Amino acid sequence: MSDQFVDYYQLLAVEESATEEVLEEALKRELRKWTHRQGLADFDRRQEAERRVRDLTDARGVLLNAGSRKQYDNQRAAQSARTPQQTEAEAPSDAAIDWATRAEEYLSFGDMPSANFAASQAVQLRGSHHEMWSIRGHTALSMGDWMQAEFSFNEAIRIRPDVAIYHFDLGCAYEEKEQYFEALQQFELAAQIEDNEPTYQRAIAGIYVHRLEYDRAVEILESAVRRHPDDAYNQMMLAWVLCERAESVMTSYQTQDDRYCIITSAEQAKTIRSDMERAVQLKHSDEEINDAVAELLARAVAADDSVWHHPSRINGVWDALAKLHNSLIINNAVTWIVILFIGLGLISVYGIGLVFLALAGALYHKLYRMPRWKANGKDLLWRMIRAEGFVDYDVKWGIGERPRRP
Repeated sequence: MSDQFVDYYQLLAVEESATEEVLEEALKRELRKWTHRQGLADFDRRQEAERRVRDLTDARGVLLNAGSRKQYDNQRAAQSARTPQQTEAEAPSDAAIDWATRAEEYLSFGDMPSANFAASQAVQLRGSHHEMWSIRGHTALSMGDWMQAEFSFNEAIRIRPDVAIYHFDLGCAYEEKEQYFEALQQFELAAQIEDNEPTYQRAIAGIYVHRLEYDRAVEILESAVRRHPDDAYNQMMLAWVLCERAESVMTSYQTQDDRYCIITSAEQAKTIRSDMERAVQLKHSDEEINDAVAELLARAVAADDSVWHHPSRINGVWDALAKLHNSLIINNAVTWIVILFIGLGLISVYGIGLVFLALAGALYHKLYRMPRWKANGKDLLWRMIRAEGFVDYDVKWGIGERPRRP
């Protein structure tokens, strides 16, 4: 059984025809979910999470390589569905124990269909077997049978409402169905039963992220980090949520090619910089999150840099000057100041031209020297006015004051 075939498409809940982009998104989602669960105190759940992370890592290597994926698809097509044969044994009490043992064995090998079948046999023989109801629900959820999973988890909870992991399992089922209110209720019940288990706090924070309540999620995770300073999973998830919050305060817009996020206010730059400086302090091993933190911090720092900014398009009579500007390839402020100096120098009388030049230079600096975040906002407004490359005007302004219309 150690060579049990793993259906990567089922593991990721995607179709066999899924594009590489869909696969990458599913892999990212599932890896984040199961990586956090590796910190569970429950041995069986922790062991399953570790196995899932290994399988997902293998899936990434296979499905994101065209040659390996084709070979895997052929192997998957040839794989016959295997279901354990039902015995004719009925009724003896030791039969239930036998099916329970088989269910646990199948589960330990990752054979979900067989484990589900064995657990179903066990609860038929002994309906009060809450562990088997849990396994039945757990395996049903992994196989995509959500109704059976919900019923089985509720049966386990009905028999043993004091077992936190059963509430956690049901909460995970609700989360996969995007029933976030019900999921939050179950995670909070699990946390009440075992208030020292950080995985439940991470699950609660995850629901608030789904609901875009990033401040509440950060608050919960900061508390979890203080209570469990050596738990790397808490720090990893806090860093990830800080990145999500940072992106949420930025201004986003849609083009024909992609969706972009930019910094268009001083408040955005300050908030992102503060969050990323906190994220840098967190200790974990997720390089993808570390890279995202470094990129966002660099963008926040760069947003406060002063830059020269000249509108690429000017309405009305200034269009002619803009065309001349482009045709002469005069694209920087220094060149224009030199030209202005020469021109005014030729007509200056008794220093009046030099005074005028100084005033013109000061005005030019005021108009065209600005923080990068302000230049970003002005550029975006010009694109909106001219609709260059836009599918629509789907612009979501982030926090802070919006740039004024030119």
